[in-house]
Amino acid sequence: MKLLVLCILMSFNFTIFAQSFSFIAVNGDVQYEEKGTWKKPLSGTKLPDGAKIKLGKNAYAALSHQNKQTIELKNEGSYAFNDLQAQANKQLSSITSKYVNYIVNNATARDHINTMSNKGMVYRKLGNNASIFLYQPPAQSFILEDMVTFVWSHNKNIKEYIFVLSNDEKEILQKEIKDTILTLNIQPYNLKPNECYFWKVIPKGHEDLESNEACIKRYSQEQKNTIYQDVQSIQNDLGNTTLAKVVLANYYEDKKLYIEALNLYKQAADSGIQEYVKLYYDFLSKIARK
Repeated sequence: MKLLVLCILMSFNFTIFAQSFSFIAVNGDVQYEEKGTWKKPLSGTKLPDGAKIKLGKNAYAALSHQNKQTIELKNEGSYAFNDLQAQANKQLSSITSKYVNYIVNNATARDHINTMSNKGMVYRKLGNNASIFLYQPPAQSFILEDMVTFVWSHNKNIKEYIFVLSNDEKEILQKEIKDTILTLNIQPYNLKPNECYFWKVIPKGHEDLESNEACIKRYSQEQKNTIYQDVQSIQNDLGNTTLAKVVLANYYEDKKLYIEALNLYKQAADSGIQEYVKLYYDFLSKIARK
């Protein structure tokens, strides 16, 4: 009986202290050694304990440790397992662990339509007889800051637009503009937290091309303070790496802060790393359907 208990405890301790890495993203010449053989990993590949990693010129690898700590490798050369393990000793905050875990589990588990068609869903060209399409902020977005940039589609036959902001009760603002972009300070309009405010665009002289309405909401100051704290925790944990941008983008997406999420997903995708490009276009596809 004592031997059985000892075996159970030894097994339990091994489970707790086992060191395990998974590849989140790879780009270029990345290999890992397993039993004397060098293999090319994919996103989601488990790195065997004790294995080495080597990177060729301009290669990239991002890994997640079982404690949710992340490591990015960018420099050409060989990396020993013990050195990687030493870098992963820092314990992440619970908020960072949550979103790192999401990225690890979903980097390759999503179904992706052709990426260019996804992009077209959001940034499609509109013909002369099409209605005006609202780009930013997308429908159902929350707004974090007072300065908000509204963007809509261009039609070469329209010289002036009427921007309208309203709620269920009344029109709050009507503004004529000759551009297809408007940066507005919404602070003077005292928008109530968590209530839906609608914006739309009416082409002057072409009222039949009026856009649909998109709902935007504001967070309360208390909610914003929590978001700022979470963002700071993620940045403290992960720094300003490309992977950190993906994790933070996913956090913003979860909070329906789609403008912030879009900017960070795009920055990560601009790296050319395929896993991050997929996440970016997946996000574009989702907001296009809202």
